[in-house]
Amino acid sequence: AMDKGDTPGAIDYLKRALAKNPDGEMGASLRRLLAQALIDAGRESDARPYLEEVLARNSTDAPALDLLAESHTHPAQRKLDQAPKPLTDVSLADIYASIDQELAALEKLPPSPRNQVARAQLDRLDFVLVDDQIKKAQAALVEADMAQDAIAQNNARQRIASLKDPSAR
Repeated sequence: AMDKGDTPGAIDYLKRALAKNPDGEMGASLRRLLAQALIDAGRESDARPYLEEVLARNSTDAPALDLLAESHTHPAQRKLDQAPKPLTDVSLADIYASIDQELAALEKLPPSPRNQVARAQLDRLDFVLVDDQIKKAQAALVEADMAQDAIAQNNARQRIASLKDPSAR
């Protein structure tokens, strides 16, 4: 079902299969597949309990660890992908809040290379967004300078300063 783009159908099928085979490696495999389907459907928080069950039985299950870390990088990226362009201050605030929320959640997980990669992915997304917004504000400042518009110059300078200060976001 997932191969055919029917993620809701795959989720339903995997839940039924898991109910019949909850234990052992089959149960772990089904939980991982179900978690992947839920992540693909944008339901990362629904996926995490299945991964936590796998990890409770085997704390070194690499695929489950990878999926758990992935479940923390997808929400912010999805918000960016789905936001209307050009990005508005409201959509940027929502994306930044998602990045901060997922970084905080990752801090609560045991340290692992995959979690470090997830943190780096979120930090990079934050950097790319801020860098893009600074470039736009700098372009607005140049335009305001050329037009000798003191109000627009001041607004652009304030915007640049606020973007360079993460606590102001």
